[in-house]
Amino acid sequence: MSSVPALTQITTLLRLQNIRHVRLYDADPAMLAALSNTGIRVIVSVPNEQLLAIGNSNATAGNWVARNVAAHFPSVNITAIAVGSEVLSAQPNAAPLLMPPMRYLQNAAAGGAALDRYIKISTPRFVVHHPRLLPAVAGFLQPVAGQRAGADAQVPAVHGSPLMLNVYPYYDYMRSNGVIPLDYVLFRRCRPTRRLWTQTPCCTTPTCSTRWWTQPTSPWRRPTSPTRPVMVTETGGRTQGDPS
Repeated sequence: MSSVPALTQITTLLRLQNIRHVRLYDADPAMLAALSNTGIRVIVSVPNEQLLAIGNSNATAGNWVARNVAAHFPSVNITAIAVGSEVLSAQPNAAPLLMPPMRYLQNAAAGGAALDRYIKISTPRFVVHHPRLLPAVAGFLQPVAGQRAGADAQVPAVHGSPLMLNVYPYYDYMRSNGVIPLDYVLFRRCRPTRRLWTQTPCCTTPTCSTRWWTQPTSPWRRPTSPTRPVMVTETGGRTQGDPS
C-alpha cells in the first residue's frame, strides 16, 4: 500500500461499516488502543513464532496475557485469544506444540483477574472439504479434512472454547469448474436448482452458509463430546488489491 491509514481512521471505517468483530494477527498495543471503547469484539493472536516461548513456562504466558490482554481489557472488548494460526494444517503432528501454550495461557487468564470468564482460547483451523461431504464435486476437492480433524482432536477444548475456523469457500468455487454456485462463496441463500447436497437428508438446507457451519465441523464432533460454538476467524477471497 502506498499510504497506510491512521489507526483512528481504521476504527472509524469499521464503525461506519457496522463491522462488530475483528481479528488481530498479533496484539499490537497501538491497534488495541485505537479499538478502546468502540465496543468492537476483538480476537488477539499469538503468532506462530511465539508458540515455543509461551509454551515453555507459565511465567512467559502470564507476561503475554498481562501485557496483551489484561492491560487493555475491558476497555477493549477482547473476547478470544487465537493461539497460532493453521498450525495443524501445515504440521498435522504438531498437536504437542500447541497444547502447552494453550494450557499456560488458560492458566494465566484464569488468574487473579479471572479473564477466562470473558475470554476464550482456541487455535484456528483451515477448512478443506472432504469429498464425501460434497459428493457432487468430489473430483475437485482435496481429501484432507478427515485427516486434519484427527490431528485436531488431539488438541482438547479449553473450558468451552470455540472451534475456530478459517473458511475459504472461494477456493472450492474456483476448483469446481462452475459446479459450485457463487451464492456458496458469498454465504447467500442458494437457489433450489443449484443446491449441491440434496443427496443426503442432513444437507437440504437452502442456506449455503449453514452448510459451512455444519459440515466442516462434523469431523471434530464426537457423540460423547459437548457441542462447541463455531467462530469464523478468517474468510474472504482473492483480490487484485490497490492498483497503486
